[in-house]
Amino acid sequence: MIDTVRDKIIPPLEQALTETRRAYNLGRYSYLEWRSVQAELLDAHDTLIEASINAHQNIIEIERLTGARIAQPVTNP
Repeated sequence: MIDTVRDKIIPPLEQALTETRRAYNLGRYSYLEWRSVQAELLDAHDTLIEASINAHQNIIEIERLTGARIAQPVTNP
């Protein structure tokens, strides 16, 4: 889920925000439309953060229960 949100959902929303901002500045979109895209992008970032937190908590719990360290996947910044 983390990869999907980071790689497939957030980039199109960032592009949509750029295009919506441009259209807003040209008077083609209302502030509400621009703000709506901003909110969608923020929601996607929140989803990414929550999924990352859950993944880390799951790893911690598995390590706690097994007493063994799990190799952590390398994440892209």
